[in-house]
Amino acid sequence: MSPSRSRQCKRPLVIAFGGTRPEAIKLAPIAIAARHRPGLDFKMVFSGQQPDLFFNTLACFGVHADNPSVASAIIQTRDPDIMRGLAKLHIEAAEPQLVLVQGDTNTALACAQAAHSLGVTLGHVEAGLRSGNPARPFPEEQNRQAIGKLAQLHFAPCAGARDNLISEDAEGEIAVAGNTVIDAMSMFVNRPLPKARYDILFTCHRRENFGDAALHIAQEISQLADAGFRVLLPIHTNPGVARPLTAMLRGNKNVTIVKSLSYPSMIDLLRSVRLVITDSGGLQEECAALGTPLLLLREETERPEVVESGNCRLVSGILGELAASALDILRNPAAHRKMRRQSFPYGRGKAADRILNVIARHMAVAPDVNFVDETELALLR
Repeated sequence: MSPSRSRQCKRPLVIAFGGTRPEAIKLAPIAIAARHRPGLDFKMVFSGQQPDLFFNTLACFGVHADNPSVASAIIQTRDPDIMRGLAKLHIEAAEPQLVLVQGDTNTALACAQAAHSLGVTLGHVEAGLRSGNPARPFPEEQNRQAIGKLAQLHFAPCAGARDNLISEDAEGEIAVAGNTVIDAMSMFVNRPLPKARYDILFTCHRRENFGDAALHIAQEISQLADAGFRVLLPIHTNPGVARPLTAMLRGNKNVTIVKSLSYPSMIDLLRSVRLVITDSGGLQEECAALGTPLLLLREETERPEVVESGNCRLVSGILGELAASALDILRNPAAHRKMRRQSFPYGRGKAADRILNVIARHMAVAPDVNFVDETELALLR
């Protein structure tokens, strides 16, 4: 029997490519929910960027990912042609009916292009996010748009993302599903809250903040630490930002620098700190849902809903603005209280089940009606 004939005799196969910590966090809930879908086979495939972070993060959720030789080779290259070729080899070998990619990394785009070239249905998780500036964040904004032109199933986290896709004449089905990061976070928010050891959680890794920008930001963080606020900095592995931040902040007694945090530990911190300062994408979603005040080190965001909620302020790289904004929040109880409110622009969970329901319907597999929540879905519209 030919391989294609053999696949036709089995349940429809969905493979999801991921290789970064955010991809692990946002794809893990789909892998978990798929275990309860007897009509579908679901496999996670490692795409190669961050092996330790990716597999350690998946382990927090009890999820396993395949690491085939063709995919593990991606670790050794950043060449987009090689990335696409290796992804294509794995798709051809696995013969899935649908390929899922999440977000906006270079390898997500490469895997999307590989699926498109083979005529395999492509689903895009977290589709439709737009900052409106092709250079910020770079290359993520361009990658998002490129994947949006290839996908047949667009899983938008909110109505604004859906509207972005409609305005771009995206082809295929657009489903407002919520964001799976809320599903992921919900698995750990009921843990006992540890004693607060830090006032500020600070992360920085975007290339817009490399070099001199990182030095300016570090000066601002130093001012906050010198004012007596305790800062935790999980340092990023990219030397463009790690070196200047470490060089300037390492000697400050109120700054603690760590290599990385597990996802459950990160959620514990987001629940306990008074303020988050970051240039991250995903932390915007989690801070909004937890009601943790956030200063975003960007001039624009692809998640404007968190700014509109009042939970987040944008701060530019102008020297003095970051420290002034942070001190206003930390020293002004009314300002802090105003920002410390929960907001759920990306749903309250069950995004993974909504995504799988759309996939099941697309593959002519009966959806799981137990997970359809029309009341919650209406809030996302």
